[in-house]
Order: sequence, then C-alpha cells, then structure tokens
Amino acid sequence: MGISLQTVSTIKGVLQKTAPALEGRILYSTSTAASRPTMFDAFCKTMQSHAAKESAKKLVAQAELVLPQFEKAAQDMLSRSGANAKVSCRAKSVTSTANKIQKNFRNFKNYNEAREQIQDVILGDGIKNMVGDSLGMRFTLNTPHPDRIYENIIKQRSKNFQINYFEDYFGTGVQPYASNTIKDKFAKLQYIAPDGSKANTIVTSTEKPFGYTRTNINGTFAGINTEIQVGGKYTNRWGDAEHVLYDMRQGKTLDFSHYTKAQIKLAQQIQKAYEKVLINPALNAEYTNNYLNKIWGVLVDAERQCLCKPVFPPLPKGIPDILSAKNILKLA
Repeated sequence: MGISLQTVSTIKGVLQKTAPALEGRILYSTSTAASRPTMFDAFCKTMQSHAAKESAKKLVAQAELVLPQFEKAAQDMLSRSGANAKVSCRAKSVTSTANKIQKNFRNFKNYNEAREQIQDVILGDGIKNMVGDSLGMRFTLNTPHPDRIYENIIKQRSKNFQINYFEDYFGTGVQPYASNTIKDKFAKLQYIAPDGSKANTIVTSTEKPFGYTRTNINGTFAGINTEIQVGGKYTNRWGDAEHVLYDMRQGKTLDFSHYTKAQIKLAQQIQKAYEKVLINPALNAEYTNNYLNKIWGVLVDAERQCLCKPVFPPLPKGIPDILSAKNILKLA
C-alpha cells in the first residue's frame, strides 16, 4: 500500500505554501552536481519536518481506522490460546511517527544519492517502509508458557494478516521465549509480497546487547505495517522502564510527557546520573557488563521460576543507587 493521493496532495500543498520554488525541482530535477548546494539541500533544511508531520498524520489515520479490527484479532488470539496472559494494542502516535520519518530524512547524504529515495518517500511506499510498527500488539505472559500464544498467532494468519519476520531476541546466557519447535513452525510460513509473489517468513535468533530478551513478529494487518511483541510480566515492564537509558544511548530526545510528576523528577535524576556514566568509558563498561546485561536474565529466570520478586545483582562500585533496577522500574 503506497501513500494515498490525498497524502501526496497534502505534502505538495505544504511545499507550495512554504517554498513554491522547491516543489517541481525536488520531485523532478535531474541535476547530479554533488559539489554545489541543490534544492534537495534546501528541502532538507526547511521542508523535512513539514513533510514528515503531514505524512505521519496520514499514516496514523490509516492505522487508527483498522485499530478496532486489530484489537479484536488480538483478543481472539488470546482467548483461543487459553494462556494466562494480557494483550494490549496501539497505533503509533503522530509525534513518534514523524520523528521516525524525519530521522530517515537526516540519513540522506546529498541530492545526488537520494533523489530517487525522496521521490519514493513523497510519491510511493517510502514513508510506510520507514515506519515498521504503525500498529503494535503486545502479549504479556503471566506464566512461563508462551507456545500457545505463538501457535494462535500462526492460526490468525490470513490474506489480511501477513507475517514477514519472526525475530527472537535474547541476552547473553538467557534462554529465549520461543522454542526451536516454535521457530521451525514460523519458518514454514509464507506471505504475499507487494509484487504478488509468495515469500518465506524470515526467522532469526539474535543475541542482543544489554540483554534485551523478547520476541518481535513483524508483518502487515490490513496493509498496515505491524509489530507483535511477546514477553513476560517482568521483562515487558523492564523494557518500558529502561527505555529512557536506551534513548540516551541512542542520542534521542527524551520524552517525559507520559510520566507522573514523581516519575518526571525521578527520570531527571536518572538522566543526570546516567549522563555521567556514559562519558566515563570504564564506569560505563562496568555498569553495562556487570549490571545492565544481567537484568534481563534475572527477570526471565524469575518469570520461569514464578518468583514473586526478582533478585537483582549488586550495583558495581561507583554507580549511584539512583541507577539501580529497583529505581528504574519505578518509571514503568
């Protein structure tokens, strides 16, 4: 599914209102001079935020139209599985979608390299392909038995619901959520590619830095790019709470708008302390290797042993208590 004509019209309208001289040249210029400024450079400086936001609005509107169907499918999967779990769904927000689009704009080096990509972004599937999770579904397991969830995700497949990728992530020494039997079942699936041909579902198992342990399943639902996550009650909570550290490592702008006043104060303290750790290579390595990398494993073990409370490793010397897992979890 490409961007609608209405989306194209909206973006072109923004271009016409803000910089009339840019529109035709951005879309159709054949200049290949890489040694001098181009109208693409002007676009990057003045138009990318407008194009990203307007395109994001359209993508989100399309996702929200099918969100009720998506939520029903999630409840059907959970109900049929009989699993002791919870499921939640969301459509990606306009702000988050626009930020992701704009980040990709920044990755375009120059006009000579990116002219065709920019045309695809504005006129084709480019925007949609930048945002792989316009719809999101998350299963949170209350017991260490996820196989019935996976099997019912497979049963839910249809022309309307395609599974393209099954990504099994795990930390060093941590047992993944998905068994080899489950991965073999997903590897036998096929989906309909955009050109109408059949393609095999790609299954990967990847050891992740910082211990990240979860299953991500990517595909499409009613033509909307979709991500399904499967995790446990402790790991999903940690993933939400630890995201502030992840965003700092990625150099992202932190967003505390969804926190309570008490959480904002705590998040600011965590931010300040972690900034000091990040600029100290020795301390950062100690905190990462001997603490953060172990947390996911501790949480997965606690889920499998049905522990009421995980037992965390001690903080390394020199790391302030504000950066303990106990405090970070208060952000969830």
